[in-house]
Amino acid sequence: MKYGNPKNLTHRENEALFWTASRFVYLDAAGGTTPAGAPTGADQNEETQEATALNELVRRQRQRQQNQGAVDNLNVDEDLKQKLHEALFSDSMERQNLVTQFLENKDRAAFMRQVDAAEAQDRSWEGIFHIQRDIRARIQNLQYRAESYVELIPRKKADFELLIKEARKLNMRDAAADRGLRAELYELTQPDAQRQRHPVLQPHEADDLYNADPRSVNFNTIMNRYRSRIENAPNWTDGKARFRKIVARKKEEAGIEIQFESLSVDFDKILQNNLSKVRRKAEQERILKIAGKAVGITIKPGTEIRFKDPQNLDVSGDAQSVKIAAVAWDDVVVRNSKGEVIDKTLKAPIIVLGNGAKMTLGRFKKWVDGADAVPVTPDLAAATQALGLADYGIKIEKGMMLSYMRRSVTPEGEILSNPVFVTITNINEHGVHFDRPVLFSPGTEGGEEEMRDTLELGEFVKWWRRYEVMKSMGLEELQKMLKKYNEVYNHDHGLSPGENPPILVEKGEELQYPDEEGQKFNIVDVDMEGISLNGGIKYTFPEFFYWVSNNCVERTPEQKKSPEQEKAAAEKAQGMLEDIDTKKELKEKYVHAAEAHMHRVDARTKEVGSLTSRLADLWWSTQILSLRDLWDMVMEVVEFVKRKHTRRAKGRYGEVGSRIPGQLGVEFDRARQAVMDEEVNKYKEPMEKWGVDKIRRILYKTNSRDEAKACILTLTHKGEMRWDDHRFWETMNRITQRHTLRGSELHIPSPDEMPPGQSGEDMVIKSIDAVWGQSMGSEWFMENTGKYNSNKHGFEFKFKQLENDPKGIGGPKGELQAMIAAWKQGEYVNAQEYEAMIDGAIKFGKMGAEDKMFFIMAGIVARQGEDKGVEGGETLLHIDRAGELNSQYLNVFPLLDFFTQEKVVDYTQIESDTSSDNYGKPGKKRKLQLRDYERFVHTYFPEDFDENKAGKQFSRFMWEVMLMADSVRTRISKGIRNAENMDHDDAHLYIPPTTAGEIDSLTTGPTGQKKYFTNAGYCNAYPGFNQYILSLSSAYEEEADESKKKDRITALRDAVGAFIRLDAILDNRLLKKEGDHRARLDKTHYERGCVVDSTVKLEVYQKQMRNLVMEIGKAYGQDWHTWLYGAKTRPGEDEKQAAYERKIENLKEEIPKLFEQDGGQKALEVVNRFRDRATTSSTDLFALRALPGSERPRAAELKELHARARVWELAEAAKLAHGGH
Repeated sequence: MKYGNPKNLTHRENEALFWTASRFVYLDAAGGTTPAGAPTGADQNEETQEATALNELVRRQRQRQQNQGAVDNLNVDEDLKQKLHEALFSDSMERQNLVTQFLENKDRAAFMRQVDAAEAQDRSWEGIFHIQRDIRARIQNLQYRAESYVELIPRKKADFELLIKEARKLNMRDAAADRGLRAELYELTQPDAQRQRHPVLQPHEADDLYNADPRSVNFNTIMNRYRSRIENAPNWTDGKARFRKIVARKKEEAGIEIQFESLSVDFDKILQNNLSKVRRKAEQERILKIAGKAVGITIKPGTEIRFKDPQNLDVSGDAQSVKIAAVAWDDVVVRNSKGEVIDKTLKAPIIVLGNGAKMTLGRFKKWVDGADAVPVTPDLAAATQALGLADYGIKIEKGMMLSYMRRSVTPEGEILSNPVFVTITNINEHGVHFDRPVLFSPGTEGGEEEMRDTLELGEFVKWWRRYEVMKSMGLEELQKMLKKYNEVYNHDHGLSPGENPPILVEKGEELQYPDEEGQKFNIVDVDMEGISLNGGIKYTFPEFFYWVSNNCVERTPEQKKSPEQEKAAAEKAQGMLEDIDTKKELKEKYVHAAEAHMHRVDARTKEVGSLTSRLADLWWSTQILSLRDLWDMVMEVVEFVKRKHTRRAKGRYGEVGSRIPGQLGVEFDRARQAVMDEEVNKYKEPMEKWGVDKIRRILYKTNSRDEAKACILTLTHKGEMRWDDHRFWETMNRITQRHTLRGSELHIPSPDEMPPGQSGEDMVIKSIDAVWGQSMGSEWFMENTGKYNSNKHGFEFKFKQLENDPKGIGGPKGELQAMIAAWKQGEYVNAQEYEAMIDGAIKFGKMGAEDKMFFIMAGIVARQGEDKGVEGGETLLHIDRAGELNSQYLNVFPLLDFFTQEKVVDYTQIESDTSSDNYGKPGKKRKLQLRDYERFVHTYFPEDFDENKAGKQFSRFMWEVMLMADSVRTRISKGIRNAENMDHDDAHLYIPPTTAGEIDSLTTGPTGQKKYFTNAGYCNAYPGFNQYILSLSSAYEEEADESKKKDRITALRDAVGAFIRLDAILDNRLLKKEGDHRARLDKTHYERGCVVDSTVKLEVYQKQMRNLVMEIGKAYGQDWHTWLYGAKTRPGEDEKQAAYERKIENLKEEIPKLFEQDGGQKALEVVNRFRDRATTSSTDLFALRALPGSERPRAAELKELHARARVWELAEAAKLAHGGH
């Protein structure tokens, strides 16, 4: 049935009529008041109901227009006129009828009395009117889920559509039953003065009856509680009949629930039987194929890997090997309506090694790099098989010309890939030889690239896979390989050549990606140099093969339709759309959207008033406007409304039309996307000139997905999008609720309510994909990250400018201090600029280690406006930025590993695999989170954080917490092999945690006469040992965990052994034959200060440590004092020198045995005695002098710190308890 424009209605009025009609149909279905004379009942068909609804609305609209004109012409006071307007435009027919009565009798008192009574009734019924029974939500949810799976499982479309139809019928039946029950209960709560009736039920009692479960054992008890009162109520002659109706409605409700459960079971069966295991297996293989290329090793069970143990630095000889035992998958479960698991989707692979180690893909790649792991490749045939070359008939042989991709990053952050050509000159037992060195490892930033001209077979396989190596080829050979690739691909996927023909590499050939979007490419030219695609893309022949095989590129299916067939399909589609435009919009699928729209209009009107009042506010609150200005403003509003209407209209028919098969459907989809992009660009254009804070304020408040997308795109382009912003999560929650059928599924909880093991950042990417299309979240994430890093790089020049301290604030350090202070005051600070200052300090070896670590932590913890009392502001740096710095400068600044590898006990995750905290409380260990950094700040350095600079409190935290962390000490042990890349001013941090065995390597150098550290760096080691041993003593006292106490004693033992060996080498007492090949310090070095403490001579630190060593020896009955630091041997005293060196060597075994006697307690007593004698200015040679600025707080200061930390912990605990945890 088609409806034209009703008579006497303008275009704008007719548009409003559509929304009002939709609202009327919904209210009638959901239990709203049915107008007098409107037909009801299940026997009427759908079209008749729609026609009746529309005719009634036309009558109402005309009556309302007549009454509005009459009210506007009344000569009454403004209060009365306002009341009349409110009643006239309310949703209640009773209120509208009151206006008609007033216009007939002009009785003001009666009108006001009746309006007040109606408002009182509304308030009394408020507790029931807004209730929606659970069954209604469940039926609608079933319908929405079935509609969403029609597209995902098209072969079961007919089954799903039948199920959807049944769900709609059930929903209408439930609506009718619910409407009748509401009407009965409503009347029983209302007085009737004419019939002298008093209310039988109070609102909470009607609520009790309404929510009674007819299938519960308590149902009869609840009904009998009110039966006598309803049946025998005075002046309610139909009480018994009313009670029978209520019971009948409740029984019908039970039947509806039983039928719903049957439908739900049918839906789950269809869903469960059609979730494809084949698709899951193919997805696993695709992920592992990509991962294998990134890692350089085939990731599958049985792959044998040869590696060097990165933990055991003293072991030399043959490398170890291990096999991949299994590849497990961290799955995300899919549940049915009962919460039962019916399928799983892939999340991330977990590689299980034969030695029991389990690693995620990221950790596995990191291990492969750190352990120099390569696949075990016994011969050339195994290498050919591992690389999949046998399938294409390719042999690895002498004279073969290869090309590989060498990547570089532009200053703008763009990644460039350039081919490099090499030739195999020989293959023998040592491996594969090239005519020039190839890039085997890119190295860390600031480090040298590793170039090799010979690779062992395992290294060759790893290099081939990682760098996209390909044999050089011409056009004819490319065509042969593409044909062979097509045969292998079709065989693996069960396709015929007709379904997936090979690519011919011909001019004009059309190619496409095999995903849902099906992006297309045209071959515009083929010449001797390669292949040109549309868009200016140019590939060499090897690159083209790699692109096709990597992305599963295929030929575009040819279109077989004739022009006549296309015309017939278009005419048929046009007829469908005309029917949809006039009829479909009044059906149930759009009823909820109509109601939501009306609610938004009502809420907006209440919030901002009419257009006239808004213009008046603008007039008086901004500036004087001419009549022309006002007219332009009105026209701008009109254009906005027209654009929004066009957007909705094109969006509706474009969405429906996109489902039409063939080219016409594609055209409709294009039109829909075009109007969406146009609307987004209208918002985006002015935003590009706005500040970040203004864009974020819009993003936090908007309910429009177009406006939200414009905000996200603009912030992403600036590199300023924060995926961890919980106010952005709230926006996405509103948008997914309005524009998807998965609002509850995609809901992102607040940070305090986030379930363990889940991340709001992962959830928001899923929400973005649901609203704007698959992979959009990931694309925006990558673009934002790339732009952030690019912008950060651009601030490097500013860091160099600040080196000369032109502002007089202390250079980059002062700039960072000013930026963090401004952020805490609520001002905008560019996070990219802030991080660039830290990056420059690490990269160029500026600022102290304490300053660099402090500003990283301060950026992660500091919230915008916190000094102004603002709660819940954003942090300046995302917590993951510490991980980014760590990945760049892992071996240059080992302390960064604290941010990514340190673990704490989480008491909210109590599982079988548990650890205990200091007090024996069980919990699962996890990586650091934001709340852990906040706890560190409030426990160890709250005053330094308040003052925005590293002081004594932070220095204590770095020495007693960071350097005590196993992850940091392990990273120092690994990084010390590349010590030449470290900042030598930080040597006092890196040398003391080493072992005696590592000292030998540390005092030589990577090449020739060059040492790992400068002499200034080695000088810094002496005060470093003093401070390190002091910190070990203090950390031991505060530690309650016995296992960690043992770790502190072990660290003390190693530090004593390392100092003895380092001091003996630097003082030219040990390994004298090696001469200048070892690091040596002459007398002048010991007679002056060092970089980290220039206030005293270096020999003070040396003598204090020597006395400590000798006192420890005495405590264990050793005679170290008689020979360790006596006169040095002279030239010619070779035997005496050899005996001395043997004694030093024996200490490697003696010291551990001494500490085992009493668990190191005697040594600890000596350290404590030296510690207690020390002061900052002390030169007492039987004390341990602390580094200036690193002195441990006094007892009173520690007590105050502990008290402040306890207050903060209690406040956080209360906050968590309030949040539901």
